[in-house]
Amino acid sequence: MRSESLDNANIRLYQELALIKASLDIYKLIGLNASLINANPKIKSYFGTVSNQSLSTIVLGLEKIFERESTDDMRLCSVRGILRLAKESGHPNVSSNSFATKYGVNPTANWVDDIDSVLAKQRPVFRKHLAATSKYRNERLAHSAQVVSDNYQLPSIAAFEKLLEFVDDFRTFINSEFLGVASGAILDYNVTCVSFLNLLRELGIREPISDFTGS
Repeated sequence: MRSESLDNANIRLYQELALIKASLDIYKLIGLNASLINANPKIKSYFGTVSNQSLSTIVLGLEKIFERESTDDMRLCSVRGILRLAKESGHPNVSSNSFATKYGVNPTANWVDDIDSVLAKQRPVFRKHLAATSKYRNERLAHSAQVVSDNYQLPSIAAFEKLLEFVDDFRTFINSEFLGVASGAILDYNVTCVSFLNLLRELGIREPISDFTGS
């Protein structure tokens, strides 16, 4: 039986991922084209603000999708919140094969154990990156700390993308095994990237850089 609450939560997760992906594209493109943008004093300040806002959206978004549920009063559309709903659904014949194998876990007949094993295996990676985003969030976004770090060592663009890819793979697993719907990869969502490159061209940057050299 299809769970409406699980469906709605997974849709919310997709919406959050799409917003993070769009913001990450903008943040990345501004960084790649910083010298060209800064050469034009008429647009330099504006794009600096957009870059900061994009980074804020990325950080807050990642904090939300990886957040753990701590009380019964706050049910979340995070990985942990959706996993709880999936476990409660009692859905039969669930296969974790594709998701578990991709993240280095040998799949078994018990999908719950498999997903828990995947999360445990990935936790050291998450912890490293989320420690940095949490510090940035706490000192600069959620609060106005009197003393802030000079170097937050935030994840690289590639690391941000890996975090998104993992959560999107989890979303795809939920869609396929519990909701019976197909999923497109969030990292293939490039509408914002294309639009932003067109904007730069309209502003006189004829050949904006769209990706890192060699990528």
